[in-house]
This record gives sequence, structure tokens and C-alpha cells, in this order.
Amino acid sequence: MYTLDTKLRRLRELYGYAQSTVAFELNIDQSSYGRLEQRTDYKVLEQLSHVAAFYGFTLVELLTCDTDTLIQKSVSRDTFVKSKKGGDK
Repeated sequence: MYTLDTKLRRLRELYGYAQSTVAFELNIDQSSYGRLEQRTDYKVLEQLSHVAAFYGFTLVELLTCDTDTLIQKSVSRDTFVKSKKGGDK
């Protein structure tokens, strides 16, 4: 299994792009893009993925849907429970 940084590098290489080309298309500087390919700590994404799953969403939904949409989706699910189970009081 490849890490996200390796996937980014290999995809860029597959398409034959220089880091500067990808950076230009993303409207960031080359050094910022280079850090994405060198970074090995994507723990935050993993943690957010777990949080999203806890609430019944994908990571993409959590990151792209507005708050009202997330609330509406939660309330409309059959599994939504209005009262908390355990936890904070």
C-alpha cells in the first residue's frame, strides 16, 4: 500500500509533469507542492476520516458539504438518534 505522498509523486510522474507544472495549475508555489509529495504525516486526514465515519459520512462529504446539508442528511437517516447514548452529560 502506498502512502498519499507516494501516490501524488507517482501520479505526477505518470503524467510526465514537473512539480512546478502541477503547482502552477493548483495556483500554489512549487515548494508548497513539493512538501505535499515529501510529507509523510497525513494523520489528520486519517483522524478526520474516522470522525466522518462516526457520524455516518465519508471524508469527502465532511469536507465538501456545508453544515446545513450535513445536518439535513443526519436528521433524514433512519439511524439518527436524537438523544445521546452515554458520553457527556
